[in-house]
Amino acid sequence: MLTTTKLEAATPEPSAELDVRISSLALGGRIVLRDLSLSCSPGSHTAILGPNGAGKTSLLRAVAGLIPYEGHTRLGNDDLGRVSGPDRARRIAYVPQRSLLDSALPVEAVVMQGRYAHQSGFGRASQRDQNAVTHALGVTDTEALRHRSYIELSGGEQRRVLLARALATEAPVVLLDEPTASLDIAHALEFFAQLSALANAGRIVLTILHDLRDAERFCDRALVLHQGSVRHLGTARLPATVVGEVYGVRVRESAARDFELEAPK
Repeated sequence: MLTTTKLEAATPEPSAELDVRISSLALGGRIVLRDLSLSCSPGSHTAILGPNGAGKTSLLRAVAGLIPYEGHTRLGNDDLGRVSGPDRARRIAYVPQRSLLDSALPVEAVVMQGRYAHQSGFGRASQRDQNAVTHALGVTDTEALRHRSYIELSGGEQRRVLLARALATEAPVVLLDEPTASLDIAHALEFFAQLSALANAGRIVLTILHDLRDAERFCDRALVLHQGSVRHLGTARLPATVVGEVYGVRVRESAARDFELEAPK
C-alpha cells in the first residue's frame, strides 16, 4: 500500500507555475478548443471535466506536446514548445487513457522507459535511474509485478504500471487521462491517494475525470470544458447551474454512500 511520507520524501519540489494558453486547436479541420487559459501552481491538483467530445483529452495532449495548436505552454520562464523532446519529457509526464504499448517487456523495463530522457547517449541506467524505478514500483503497489510481462497484466495493473512509469520521470507536471477507469474501488482510492501525495509534495497534477464526486473529493479545483470552451474554472464543487448547463442534469442534494481505505491492521 502507498506510504505518503515515502512519496513526499522522494519527490523534488518544483518552483515554476504551469501556464497554458490555447487560442485555437483544430483536429480534422474542426476547432476542438478555443480561447483557453489555464495557470497551475506547484502543489495543485486540477480536475479536467466535461462531457464526451468537450476537448479534455486534446487539452492534455496539447500540454504534453503531442498535437499542434496555436498558443503556448510555459513552465516558469521556459516555453515548452521551444525545448527538445527529452527536455520536455523530463518536465511533463503523461498517462493516456489507453496506451498503445503492446509489448512483452517486463514491467521493470516498462517503468524504466520513464528514465530514458535522463540517460546519456549510451542509454545505460544509472543508480539514480534504478532507484527512481524501484521507488515508483513501490508507491504504485507494482513491485510484485516487476518481472511480469506487461501484456499479461490486467487492465488495472497496466494502468498502475503506466503511473509508475510517469512517476519514474520525476517530472514536476503529471497529466492523467481517466486514470481510475479500470481500477477496483480499493486501487482507485489508493490511486487518488498517490495523486494527492504528488500534489502535496509540490508537483502539478491535472487529471481528466468523469465522476464529479471524485473531482470534488480529491481535487483542489476544476476546469470544465463545454463545446470546446472553458465554462468553469474554480472550485471543484461545481455550481448546480454549471452542472445543468454542461451535463443536462439536475443536481439533487442527498446523503450519498462513500468509501475509504481501511487503515492497516
